[in-house]
Amino acid sequence: MSKREEVYHWAVEVIAWGSRVAILAIMALITFEVIARKLFKFSLVGTVEIASSLLVVAVYLALSYTESLRQHVKVDLVVSRLSHKTQLVLETIITLLGLGICSVIVWQTWGFALDAWRV
Repeated sequence: MSKREEVYHWAVEVIAWGSRVAILAIMALITFEVIARKLFKFSLVGTVEIASSLLVVAVYLALSYTESLRQHVKVDLVVSRLSHKTQLVLETIITLLGLGICSVIVWQTWGFALDAWRV
């Protein structure tokens, strides 16, 4: 395995652990919130917002991990009948299309993110 592949696999594992930690943090936060509310009549401010943000982190990190392993759910009823070369071309086009869509989303929401960060 080349050095580049080792770094790639290490980064994929870090991403996977980031998703796991985010899910554990959500579970701990909500568990604490429920226990504190029932036993001590105490509630943390911003629990829903924090859990929502952590959920976004967990989902997108897990999605990138899953995609890096090429384990994402897909239906290849038509694609499986195409030649290997055509499948590679189609996969490249779909990947570039997905990258383009994600780039537009980031570009359009970046200003909102900066405004929210300033508040």
